[in-house]
Amino acid sequence: MAVVFLFTGLLCIGEFLPMICYQFGFERDRGLLFQAGGLWVIVGGLVLFWAICYGVVALIRSRRSVQYVFLAMTLFLTFRFLTEPDHSFRYSQGEILVRRALLLAPIILSCVYLFRVHLIRKRQG
Repeated sequence: MAVVFLFTGLLCIGEFLPMICYQFGFERDRGLLFQAGGLWVIVGGLVLFWAICYGVVALIRSRRSVQYVFLAMTLFLTFRFLTEPDHSFRYSQGEILVRRALLLAPIILSCVYLFRVHLIRKRQG
């Protein structure tokens, strides 16, 4: 579970960090690291990576709040992958959907497993 959480967190950092930087005034035309505040992009990425590593440790200790964060990341990635355009000059639309499904399958199954284990523990007392 911890490996899947780490992988999901890295995907979410890749999705969230550019959006956050653009909200703070970075230009979309140039790369984030090649602008005047490129150091802040690195610092922000490291802080988010540290938060993901802390989440991995908390997930191993079966913290409930981290499981909800994992659910939120799973729902976000599922929504992003379902709503992004499917056009590519290299792959057909069906191939893109299959690749996205293969990428999301372990994430979704891990999230379902975590909540299934929680429900079993809750029923047992």
